[in-house]
Amino acid sequence: MGQVRQLEFELTDSAGGRLDSAVPGPRARESIHRGASSLERWCAAAAHAPEACVVLDREHRVMAASDAWCALMGVPGQASVQGHPLLSVLRLLDFADGAELDDGEASKIPPLLAIKSRALARGLVRVPDGSGGDPVTLDSIATPLLDGDDVAGSLTFFSKL
Repeated sequence: MGQVRQLEFELTDSAGGRLDSAVPGPRARESIHRGASSLERWCAAAAHAPEACVVLDREHRVMAASDAWCALMGVPGQASVQGHPLLSVLRLLDFADGAELDDGEASKIPPLLAIKSRALARGLVRVPDGSGGDPVTLDSIATPLLDGDDVAGSLTFFSKL
């Protein structure tokens, strides 16, 4: 996979004066990566998102989850899952017989696969219905979250089929 490059430019007139500011001359370059980390920014967004989404860190711990995700997964609330490994929070079911997935199969779900592969991951997961009904099949799409060249975690959205 290629590197992401940051492009910077400024508008100047024919004499070299800046057009985007009243102060002539070169301006100090500012990094586009200042302040909170990517993981922190996505945690803040996910915690308040109306969509069912979850943010994991690179150790697969839940860093943030939307209320919609908590309801969909049948967990009491954001505070009950934050900091816990995803696989200790979710009960993943086998599509064939409804039994719980073993660790090998569970490690292939999109939120974890996005971290491992450093690429988008999409797939179906089956979980018990949050209200105690029949199991629910969910479509999930995950993207890795980067901190420079390192994977900091993943952001995953879920929707019922």
